[in-house]
Amino acid sequence: MIYQIYWWEFKRYLHLPSIHRESRLAYFVFVLETIQTALNGADVYYWFVAGFGDMNRLANNHFSAIDGPTLDAPISLIVQGFYCYRIWTLNKRWWWLCVVIAIVRAFPFVVQPIPMLKIG
Repeated sequence: MIYQIYWWEFKRYLHLPSIHRESRLAYFVFVLETIQTALNGADVYYWFVAGFGDMNRLANNHFSAIDGPTLDAPISLIVQGFYCYRIWTLNKRWWWLCVVIAIVRAFPFVVQPIPMLKIG
């Protein structure tokens, strides 16, 4: 249901006359979100359909180890970066707000993939 809402918002966004320059970025985020939705669906199938009744299967990550840190960080970085860009284009006096948002959005992009690294 949520993906269907996202799909309709994406189609509506691409038909706006003033936003053609950023359409490639919108396509890229849409492809990443589609991949993430497919991986979430595969996780749900693995845990609750194929592993019905097997409590040990819930402890396995399957695709969620890839899906979470690897896809969430770039998607949020791109979307929030675009948000900063739109704030800056609407009112250039609010550049300080864009800097604050950029600093806050860069933190999870750096920190989120760290648990994937297995040192030692």
